[in-house]
Amino acid sequence: MVIKFRLIHSLKAKNMPEYLGTEFQIAIQKRLCSNHSWIKDTPEMSNGGRVLNFLEPDKIGWSRIIELIHQDSCGSITAQPLEPMMSVLREKIGADWDMPHWDVYFGAAKDILLACKKVIDVIDLPDGWLCESFEHPTDTQITEVQELNVATGIGPSPGWYMRGYELPTLTTCIRNEQGHMVATAMTNCRYHARSRFADHLFQGSVSVSPDHRGKRLGNYVSASVFLDSHVAFGWKTALSQAMPTNVPSRRMIESCGLTNEAGLVTIAIIKQGQSITR
Repeated sequence: MVIKFRLIHSLKAKNMPEYLGTEFQIAIQKRLCSNHSWIKDTPEMSNGGRVLNFLEPDKIGWSRIIELIHQDSCGSITAQPLEPMMSVLREKIGADWDMPHWDVYFGAAKDILLACKKVIDVIDLPDGWLCESFEHPTDTQITEVQELNVATGIGPSPGWYMRGYELPTLTTCIRNEQGHMVATAMTNCRYHARSRFADHLFQGSVSVSPDHRGKRLGNYVSASVFLDSHVAFGWKTALSQAMPTNVPSRRMIESCGLTNEAGLVTIAIIKQGQSITR
């Protein structure tokens, strides 16, 4: 028997796994945690848990952006035109930085909910498998998600961020009949109510165990996290991202009713030789 869409409000656990990843990733996570109060009160920025997101560079001011990027050795420019933004970054930040980019997808709640229900209807999880969603995951659940993220090349979100007390967050997990986590996805309401993304949900951190690829678990867990987060948060629009070369992720996002916004990308600015996520 498969249990779908069971929202669980877990109690806050002691000794939560606050940080996980490389030394570089952990240092950024710690700074984002310590700076969370002023970031969440700044409409032109958002806290991604793993990287500071700049939503409106011209309003923030490039001198401030450059200062913060050098502080963390990374940053992210969210949903901007690839050009001229890439040229502007090269001019203002310099050439000694890696600047990968992700295509941006948007969807209205009504379209996403309809598409996600269809995904759930056509994909059958094996008997004994369980799909659950958590607004406040336990210590063990957070660790399992983080470890699955690491195993699939996804930069893990820190425990304080996943916990759901600092900003509304929902994590969905699929377990097999042995109770092992085989897929996960996360959503959060990271954007300020006065930002250009007010009422937008962010969806990401989709990971599927390498041993269970090809079973459309990414589609299922993504559809589930959208449906359950709408019950929890009542968002109106959602935003997701995928690298241009990641065809499976692009198809997965599109199966959930989101559409690529042609020309808009999220650009990461990262110290050469480092990584925040794939």
